Formats: sequence, C-alpha cells, structure tokens
Amino acid sequence: MRLCVDFRKLNATTIADTYPLPRMDDLLTEAKSTAYMSTLDLKSGYHQIKVHEADQDKTAFICQFGTYKYLRMPFGLRNAPATFQRLMDKFRAGLKNVTGLTANGIEVDQEKVSAIQKIPVPTNVKEVQSFLQTCSWFRRYVPNFANIARPLSNLTKKNVQWFWGPEQQEAFEILRKSLITPPVLKQPDGSKPFRIRTDASSYALGAVLTQGEGPKEHVIEYASRLLIPAERNYSTTEREALAVV
Repeated sequence: MRLCVDFRKLNATTIADTYPLPRMDDLLTEAKSTAYMSTLDLKSGYHQIKVHEADQDKTAFICQFGTYKYLRMPFGLRNAPATFQRLMDKFRAGLKNVTGLTANGIEVDQEKVSAIQKIPVPTNVKEVQSFLQTCSWFRRYVPNFANIARPLSNLTKKNVQWFWGPEQQEAFEILRKSLITPPVLKQPDGSKPFRIRTDASSYALGAVLTQGEGPKEHVIEYASRLLIPAERNYSTTEREALAVV
C-alpha cells in the first residue's frame, strides 16, 4: 500500500526546483547504438531521501489513526521528481558509460506485460477511460491508434448510452494485443533521409515517420488523432493537407 497525501496547498507555496528532467525520446536516441541494457530497480526510491528536519512538519497529515509527518521524501511534493533526478545524476556520475538512468527508469518489466494481458473487459465508462489512458502512453507503438480506438472513444462522450458489442470488443482486443506485442520500430539515423507517409479519412488522421528505401524501409514512429467536428467538414484535399501538417 502507498499513502497518497494532498500536498496542493504546500506545493502552491513551494519555489519550483528547475533541475532538468531528461526526455524519454532523447534517452532512447542516445541509447540507439547500445547492444545491451540493464535496469536498476530502486525500491521505494523517493523514500530513500531524507527530509530536512526543519521541513518535516510541512509534510504532516491527519488520518483516523492520528497525525503523522514524513521523515523521508514522499510522493506528491512539487520538487520530488527534480530532487530524485539530481540524486540519480550524482549516482550516475560515478559510473562509466551509463545512460538512461531517470526518475522513472527505462525498463521492460515482464510483470507489467503480464498485468496488461490480464486487463479485464471494461464494464463502464470510467474503466474505458482508464484503459484508453493506458493505451495513450504507448500510442506511438500502435499504428492508426485513433481509428482503432474510435468505438471505445465514442463511449466516453457525453450523453452516450453504454453499449458493449462486437465492435467495441474487437477494438479492445486489438489495443490490448498491441500493448504486449513488440513494436517494429527503430531509432532514427540523423545521417539518412526521412520519409513521412500520411493519410486522412472522414474522421481521423494518420502519419508514419520512416527511413530506408524499398524492403529496407522501417518505421521510426506512428502518430494519429481523430478529426474535430469542424475538420470533418473539410474537403478531401484539405484533410489530406491537414494530415501532412
């Protein structure tokens, strides 16, 4: 179990720590020539950092068992990610040829894959929204995401009656399978030319960034989204141009 404390008032009066957090895409690009990778799982990472004694009272919270304060840095503080990243960078400074150590880490966890496989079929709008949020984190690996997810996205709209039929089940299974299937993606090579392939339908846009020629062409990244009502009134030529943009 992990406690979740509402620190919004404390965070509102906290001066932001502008220590830079690495971008996942940049880390992946740096690691594109790496043949082997290892991950270090820092158990209870945040709770390994001691809170300054003079600031411990600021983390106090009340529950049915009494009033408590944190002695170790909790989740939810405004500057917790920056503080943890600074610690990771100090740790990494003592290692040679190590990249990719971030506050969240780059990892492929078999337990997470197993958890995705066991995702139950949604039974209400809230569960559909939660599933789509999970998919959106990995949407770069799902070609034509917006088109596939359309039957599920429609269920989250206002004043839509709940209905789970074959169309929704098929979309759910395709997305769930996409999350556990290794993507055929490669890191970009800045010395080679890129190609953008786009397409537009009456309700969605899709794009694929590729490199290589002929049978050696491979995907770098996917992108897609649904058209807003005004965009659906565009002519075919305008929608195709919008996909390029």
